[in-house]
Amino acid sequence: MFSITRRLFPYFKGFCSSPELILLFVYMKCRFSLSYRDLEEMMRMRGAKINHSTLQRWVIKFMPLIDQEVRKRNAQLVVAGEWMKLT
Repeated sequence: MFSITRRLFPYFKGFCSSPELILLFVYMKCRFSLSYRDLEEMMRMRGAKINHSTLQRWVIKFMPLIDQEVRKRNAQLVVAGEWMKLT
């Protein structure tokens, strides 16, 4: 899954839902290819009343951020002929 670091908190400023909830549903949309209406129904089961269009806006806003973080974590380079993972 994806953890939230201090550096990411400014991106979530002004949202009524918690960053954990937002990232959970963005992850579920991208990982399991669910429809926005399916996600809306799942959120309703969790007690959150959020429209499918809001979920779509979250995916559009936060997917590039998640992609950037994942690429940083998986960055590798060749050192002396061997692949080394950057830490």
